[in-house]
Amino acid sequence: MHILASSKNSSLLFEGIPDLKFGGLPTAHLNIHKIMKVNGYNVTEFINTDGAFNVTRVDILDEPVDGFNFNATITVRNPSPYIVELGYVTFNLSMGGSDLGYVDLPYLFLDKIGTTTEVFGSINKSMLIHEAVLGDDDFGFVTIDVKGTAAISTERIFHILLQQSKPFLRLQGSTC
Repeated sequence: MHILASSKNSSLLFEGIPDLKFGGLPTAHLNIHKIMKVNGYNVTEFINTDGAFNVTRVDILDEPVDGFNFNATITVRNPSPYIVELGYVTFNLSMGGSDLGYVDLPYLFLDKIGTTTEVFGSINKSMLIHEAVLGDDDFGFVTIDVKGTAAISTERIFHILLQQSKPFLRLQGSTC
């Protein structure tokens, strides 16, 4: 399955070769290759609407734990009418074209109503603090570019392509 989020449309590719058995009927061997097009949405517009995306907790760790130097809890509203199980999802983070780090979401399941999930990551803390204090945004604010790289679910890898020309995630950070 490939997902492309844009302001134009989205396409989902479903592929598989399952067997279908119903009661006493003979087993049907299916070969599924179906592209489903759905109306797209503007990621920037969606993520900035009230209640679409909220960081409810952030812990920046002094010493890394299992390679991660921060963890957080986020809530996100599903922008599509589908329930989507993405599994283990990874996003790369950058600021002003410079690599900031990455975040992993160990189990991302987008329910129709909303989802709360844990986030673990590794970021360049000094770069983040420098940008919050001396950056182009208002004091204490940073603009972080987020790009999905992969989702691993049931031993298959799905590539997530979130192509946006502008950053779509703005986080308020504390400098204390």
